[in-house]
Amino acid sequence: MHLRRRTLHLLALFPILVIPKLGIAGSPADLDRAKSMMQRGDYVAARGVLETLADQGNSSALTLLGTLYYSGLGVTTDENRAFKLFERAAAADDRDAMFLLARMNLLGHGPARTNADADRDAARWFFEAARRGHADAQYHLGLLFYAGTGVEKNTEEAMKWIRRAADSGHEAARQFAPAGPAGSK
Repeated sequence: MHLRRRTLHLLALFPILVIPKLGIAGSPADLDRAKSMMQRGDYVAARGVLETLADQGNSSALTLLGTLYYSGLGVTTDENRAFKLFERAAAADDRDAMFLLARMNLLGHGPARTNADADRDAARWFFEAARRGHADAQYHLGLLFYAGTGVEKNTEEAMKWIRRAADSGHEAARQFAPAGPAGSK
């Protein structure tokens, strides 16, 4: 009987102890609920749900929570905290967080940099998000190559990324790049 109770106790703890370590954190319903709260403007309630999910390692929750801190929605604006939340989400392969880190670097937002070239950091994060199919990142990376900001100027590489964004439906990229497949010149 004692062994049976201990087994049941361990099974009850399984979702708490093991599932977050498997990369499955929080339920999709909880994340959807938080998004719905944000759409209604109930940022304080959304923050509570997102903090719980973020503590469980949910990368989407980390990104959304970072957005609340970056924008000061339901919280005091804190770019440093937003940056750290985006870094945690990016480490978990969240392409939206990578894109937001790139933008923060490009705009000089967040913590003071130890690297003097924030543009290079922006290009690196845009590249990481772009290669994962993030259309906004593809477009912005193309613009960096076009201008030679944070990367060596390369019009061919710029057009490659801008065409990829256009092919993904990015409207500004469609207007910038002539029609054609992503790899064409």
